[in-house]
Amino acid sequence: MAERRMFAKSIIDSDMFLDMPLSTQALYFHLSMRADDEGFINNPKRIMRTVGCNEDDMRLLITKQYIIPFDSGIVVIKHWRIHNYIQSDRKKSTTFIDEMEQLQVEKNKTYSLKDTAHATPCIQSFEPLDTECIQNGYKMDTQDSIGKYRLDKDSIYNTSYSAEPESSTAMKKPFITFPCIKRESFDVTDEYLEQLKGYYPGLDVEQQIRNMRSWIDGNPNSRKTASGMKRFITNWLNREQNRARPAQAQQETERGHGFKERDYDWDEIRRKLSE
Repeated sequence: MAERRMFAKSIIDSDMFLDMPLSTQALYFHLSMRADDEGFINNPKRIMRTVGCNEDDMRLLITKQYIIPFDSGIVVIKHWRIHNYIQSDRKKSTTFIDEMEQLQVEKNKTYSLKDTAHATPCIQSFEPLDTECIQNGYKMDTQDSIGKYRLDKDSIYNTSYSAEPESSTAMKKPFITFPCIKRESFDVTDEYLEQLKGYYPGLDVEQQIRNMRSWIDGNPNSRKTASGMKRFITNWLNREQNRARPAQAQQETERGHGFKERDYDWDEIRRKLSE
């Protein structure tokens, strides 16, 4: 497997790529650096944890279709053949044959999942194009040849994808995400937020959740495990609700005293008693 990788500016300088968070962009670069000579990676989750990224970054790369996932857990860089061209005599063919057979190469050199109803033999389709290689490549080129690829305007946006889109639930952004220990995270979804509002009607639950996130950010050594976050949230809300009850009772008492003072003229009562 080659030690160096190239990146096409037509891909990484696009607005769609640059609009992604920096952590997502970094994950894309790290995945590409560790891919085999045909763009496949068999340990994306390990790479994600090693570089400090999270599941949201991986999901965003899949949603934006910069990587294509397989049921086996393997992923492939969609624009691999635009980034890198390696001559077949120098390229080490991928060992992930089953995943390769599910792919086809589009006219703009991007990978896409095959339409199984009209599938054509795949292995052969991954071996051509050596006639377009760089001149005198056997003597003078480095291990990774720098190919010049011409893409139609906005071709990255006009590519037809056969991958099924993710469900709207999976793509929906959570209300707040809490960082946890062990590089984990915990999402407060809209459904969970509504459930908490039902349990604590006397509290501004949304603001309390924001307060919790601010406290966690300010006390990183006190982060919880992902499995312990619900207990942390419940304990916080219970404490805030108990604080609110004495204050509410005091207000009611003060309102009651004020009502009595308005109903009785104490000076007049004292004057009558002294007569």
